[in-house]
Amino acid sequence: MLTPNDPVFNYYNTTGTLYILTAKYGSISFLSFIAFLLNSFMVYTTWKNKCFHYRCNIYIALNSLFTLPLHFGMSVKFIILLSGINFISLLSCYIIQVIPLTFTTLATQIQFYIGFDRLLSIAFPIWYRFKDAYISVSVIAILTTVRTCRTCWNFLSMAIQFPERYYTLFRI
Repeated sequence: MLTPNDPVFNYYNTTGTLYILTAKYGSISFLSFIAFLLNSFMVYTTWKNKCFHYRCNIYIALNSLFTLPLHFGMSVKFIILLSGINFISLLSCYIIQVIPLTFTTLATQIQFYIGFDRLLSIAFPIWYRFKDAYISVSVIAILTTVRTCRTCWNFLSMAIQFPERYYTLFRI
């Protein structure tokens, strides 16, 4: 972590808008916007088309749904850089990134359960065929919610423990 006595902190803190970082995060923001549109289209297609209402397709659509706030969170850096702020406190970073971090954790858990679901379908094909898809989706939703709440609590406790510690914006 950088401190106010660090020369790197002082250089980036006093220069205002950094054009190299602005170009970098502007391109990331543009790509995040495209990814947001494509993931939204995938969720909409899975929701509307009845032939995509199988277990794995539902998981993939949930993964796309949970990554939507992440794409918004990737654009926040660009917006803050345009304002000329290069460092923010850890508590401010938490407030800005709590929703994208929460949904990213949910998406990571869904990716794990997609792999586990595929493993069950190969290892126990007859048992897997006769199980209800919506029951397993509900169980996985409960498990991912518990794990995500624990992770968000860890993020919050770190932000409360070090509220005034500065955090470089290009690490968000």
